[in-house]
Amino acid sequence: KVNFVIFFLSQSKKYARPPPPPAECRIYNGAIKYAAKICFISILLFLLFFLILAAHEHLCKSDIIFYGYLKILLICLICFFIIILFLTIYSSLVKKFIDLSAGILSCIIFFLISYSFLITFPILTDRSFSIYMLGSLYKRNNNVNHDELSLIVSKYFHDRDLVGKRIHEQLATGTIIIINGDNICLTKKGIAVVQFNIIMAKIFNLDMNNIEPNI
Repeated sequence: KVNFVIFFLSQSKKYARPPPPPAECRIYNGAIKYAAKICFISILLFLLFFLILAAHEHLCKSDIIFYGYLKILLICLICFFIIILFLTIYSSLVKKFIDLSAGILSCIIFFLISYSFLITFPILTDRSFSIYMLGSLYKRNNNVNHDELSLIVSKYFHDRDLVGKRIHEQLATGTIIIINGDNICLTKKGIAVVQFNIIMAKIFNLDMNNIEPNI
């Protein structure tokens, strides 16, 4: 009888259900799943915005790249938030996957990712002289001397009418005004922008000639 009891106890321990994981592990696993859901939704929203922006620029190109892209981003952000809000309230299937707080965090992360992408790639590509210079070297099979590069610089500023383009942009943002037909003056907003740039340049020890050029 004693041997039978020992054998029964050993077998019951062998096939017994394992103890539940400690509370810390359950919290950790839940946090990982929650973060994974937020990352998945944020990336999905970014891909949708990427497709919308690309389609918009092929069908109706923005006049001012930065502000046109930012407007589209804000419109997408509002639309995505309304859709997520509606689904988390009225869709039982979506409720099983995410809640409203996860949806809000996903929208915030989507906005930050999209804004960083716009500043780093399309807007920089449109405005950067360095990109233009590299493209010129690529087109000429890396066969460009210093004098030819200087001509490329002059052609860059002449062909693209950068002065007129920048004036148009700053008029749209309200940092400058045109008085008496051709006199360009800073507005109060423009003066505040310049003063802010001076402070940032001093804090990060940037080249002050870009902020206060010696003219």
